Amino acid sequence: GGQRVAWTEARKAWELLFFLLTVPSATREEIGAALWPDAHPARLTGQFHSAKWRLHRALGREVVVFQEGRYAFDRRQPHWYDVAAFEEHLRLARRAPGTPEALFHLRAAVALYRGDYLSGWNAEWALDLRERLRTHYLEALMALAEGTWKAGEPQAALAWFLQALHAEPTLEAACLGALRCYMDLGQPGAALALYRQYAARLERELGLRPSPEAQALYEALRRAQSQAG
Repeated sequence: GGQRVAWTEARKAWELLFFLLTVPSATREEIGAALWPDAHPARLTGQFHSAKWRLHRALGREVVVFQEGRYAFDRRQPHWYDVAAFEEHLRLARRAPGTPEALFHLRAAVALYRGDYLSGWNAEWALDLRERLRTHYLEALMALAEGTWKAGEPQAALAWFLQALHAEPTLEAACLGALRCYMDLGQPGAALALYRQYAARLERELGLRPSPEAQALYEALRRAQSQAG
C-alpha cells in the first residue's frame, strides 16, 4: 500500500515471508526444516504459527494462504519483489542478446542488485539462492560491459568492467575488459596500474598468477606506454 513497514517483529516472521517468496509452496514441515532446522518437532507448530501471526500483524493483512496441506505466498495480492524483477530483466535480456533492448534490461537488472541476498542472515536455505543471484549479477555486468564495448563506448564499458571487478576482485575477464577499454581510451598508465593491483591481489588471495593472455596484454601495454613516452 505504499507504506513502509518497520522491522520490529521477530526476524523469523520476515524470514517466513522471504522463504515463501522463493518457493511455489511448502508444507509446514518443509518450512520448519528450513527456518528452524535445530528445533524439536514438538515446538515447530507453535513457532510457525507465531511467525505467521507476527507477519500478519506487521503487514496489516494476511499474505500466507493454505491449500491442500501446503502454505504459499498469496501472489494474487498486489506486490513487487526485487528478486523476481531482477530475474525477469535477465530473462528478457537473454531473449535478444546483443541488442539495445538486451542492454536496457541488463542495466535495469544490475541496478536492482544492492548486495548479496539476505546478507548477514543465518539462513542456510538462502545460501544457494544467494550464490545464484550473485553469479547472475556478475554475468549481467560482464554482458553489459561487453555489449557496451562492442557498441563503441569504451568509457561506459570501462565503468561496468570496473564494477564487476569491484564485486569480484579476482575475475580476470573483468580485468582484461577494463584493460582493453583503457587501451582504447589511450590510457596505458591507468591500465598498467590496474593490472598490477589485480596481479598482486590474485597472488595474495589465491596464490595464482594472471593467465598468459593477461600477461601478454600487460606486455603490450608496457610497450605502448614506452612508445608514448
